[in-house]
Amino acid sequence: MTTPTKITATIGTKLIQNADRYFTNSADAILDEMIQNSRRAGAAEISFEVDGSVLIITDNGHGLASENAHVLLALGSSNNSETVESSENAAGLGFYSLAHYDVIVASQNWS
Repeated sequence: MTTPTKITATIGTKLIQNADRYFTNSADAILDEMIQNSRRAGAAEISFEVDGSVLIITDNGHGLASENAHVLLALGSSNNSETVESSENAAGLGFYSLAHYDVIVASQNWS
C-alpha cells in the first residue's frame, strides 16, 4: 500500500516579482512573447501569416518535445535553458498571454 503524499500548489517568486510586467494581453506584448519563444528555441527565421482572423506564427527553432508540452500551461514554469533563465529574467508566462484566444501549438511531431 502506498502512502498518500500531500502537495501544495505554489507560484514561483519570479512571477510575483515581475507580475506587473506580464498579463497585459496587448497585441504587441503577445507578439513580443511569441518572438521571444522563437528566439529562445534557436530560430533564425520567424514568419507571420494572417488567414482571415487567424494569425499563424512559424519558426525554424528546435521546438518543444511532446514530453515537455506541459510547461505551456505550468504557470511560472518554462523549458528555457539555464543561460536564458539567468540572462533574461524569464517568468514562464508566455502562453498565459494568450488566455483569451483559441490557440493551437504544433511542435516537432505533436499538436
